[in-house]
Amino acid sequence: MKLSKEALGLDIGTGAIKIVQLKKDKKGIRLIKAVVAELDQYEVLPGEDEDSHVVRVIKGLIKTHNIRVRKVIPVIPRYATLINNVKLPPVHESRIGQLMEYEARQHNPFVNEKTSIAWHCLNGSASSEERDVLLVIARNKRLEREINIAKRLKLQVHTVEINSFALYNLHRFCEESTEDVICHIDIGAKRTDLVIHGGDSPIFSRYISIAGDHITKAIAEKFGISFKEAEILKKKRGIILIQPEEPQWTEEEIRISNAIKPVLEKLIDEIHKSISYYYQSRTAQKDISRYILSGGSRRLRNLE
Repeated sequence: MKLSKEALGLDIGTGAIKIVQLKKDKKGIRLIKAVVAELDQYEVLPGEDEDSHVVRVIKGLIKTHNIRVRKVIPVIPRYATLINNVKLPPVHESRIGQLMEYEARQHNPFVNEKTSIAWHCLNGSASSEERDVLLVIARNKRLEREINIAKRLKLQVHTVEINSFALYNLHRFCEESTEDVICHIDIGAKRTDLVIHGGDSPIFSRYISIAGDHITKAIAEKFGISFKEAEILKKKRGIILIQPEEPQWTEEEIRISNAIKPVLEKLIDEIHKSISYYYQSRTAQKDISRYILSGGSRRLRNLE
């Protein structure tokens, strides 16, 4: 599908709403506006459901930042999808759709009218020995939610993207095409997304159910404070101490670090498992040469 000259990217997360306005011209794609709004900063009105609250917040952001573009590309979370790399024998393009329907049911027996599938050829041709195809199965309920929110905002949905693949696309636009294998780790509020890509295609992805909210909860329990207070403390004072016995650290910083470390150790362990699985899988091409860390919790001091 051809990209419009201007479009919005819309990410409705559990902790924040992110909007970007992009414009395509002769020099490439330019970032015109970027807006991030923490949802806990906006009061939920009496009788207001979650989607109505989100719509009201986004309407306010569009008005405040004078956003006039009407075409939008919403993103859905990685956990709302099932993604597989499928290897096919030499086959004509016209038959791939039928084969992907079959493969989808092999990978997920619950594929039915409540799910949608999409696929993309990563390489190969009808005369190749085999073709690598990326298969995506998405829950219609989640797709419909993003589309309905866009309709309530009077926005025209151009296409729907998966958040972890949006990160991959960002990297492709920001850097020249490279054959290096890169691992992108995005620490969100509820989940951490990991996507490994090389050359011009993503080759492995997984989500991990440990993320920023788990860190906040650990701080809340350590200090005996509310989740909201712990979130503020994490953003202002969050730190991981490599050598906590050094004299420059305050008692508060040491306590925060001690609360965070067990959660991070679990997250790192899951990341190691994911990377090990990648190396053992048939999709592994060569060693990962670089890691990119993103997401709100990447701002914890000393995390990198």
